[in-house]
Amino acid sequence: MILVPTDFSEIASAACDLAIRIAVSKNDPLHFIHCLRKGGQLTASEHQEVEHNLRMWKSKAEEAGAQASLEVIRGNLIEKLSDLTEQKSSNLVVMGSHGISGKEEYLIGSNTQKAIRKIEKPILVVKGTVSNFPFRNVVYASSFEKRDEADFMFFINWVKEYQPTIHLLAIMQSAMDHYRELCRPLSCQTHFFRDINVEAGIRHFSEENQIDLIAVSNSQKKPVKRLLSGSTVEFLVNHAERPVLSIDGVSNK
Repeated sequence: MILVPTDFSEIASAACDLAIRIAVSKNDPLHFIHCLRKGGQLTASEHQEVEHNLRMWKSKAEEAGAQASLEVIRGNLIEKLSDLTEQKSSNLVVMGSHGISGKEEYLIGSNTQKAIRKIEKPILVVKGTVSNFPFRNVVYASSFEKRDEADFMFFINWVKEYQPTIHLLAIMQSAMDHYRELCRPLSCQTHFFRDINVEAGIRHFSEENQIDLIAVSNSQKKPVKRLLSGSTVEFLVNHAERPVLSIDGVSNK
């Protein structure tokens, strides 16, 4: 199941739209969620509007051929979303993010980085309308350590039906031969890219190569000297213009 939290803002709607296309391509059910702020009270008309907007997305999903459900929750979005990923056996969360524009009045945009930090599930972060779907040109950035292999295999299995060209990207010297073999039979290229820091290198490489999707492992969030630390992934989510798939929780299964 794909969980899709939405506050009905433009960026959250772009995430809903992409989630529907992914759900149809993978035959996965969708669950649309709207979180009411803790202590916030809605008038009857406001509550009707929330219900109307959720039903609209449910109808769009069903018209596209996806199974969909909806739910209104109250309280802390991240805590509730974390609980729902387990209750619903979710395999993906799709969220919108305003990035460096930082529009704090939007609930979803201000919570995406917290979700990346705290929720141990793969999260696809959407920055705007995604025209390049299915993803045909994707990059996987990593330190390519043995402990990241489970996350990488999740990524390969997730993208393989799109038959993309995969770019394995190391910002620091790394042995990628084993990971290149894991890509077979998909087309795969390896790259070593120097830049001022890891996050900038991933962004600049993606811009230069017209990448459709950036994927990174985020399972090991806090180890000392880790190439792709949790903070680096959060910076990437905040600054990248492309969809970012943060893979977490896979190696624990």
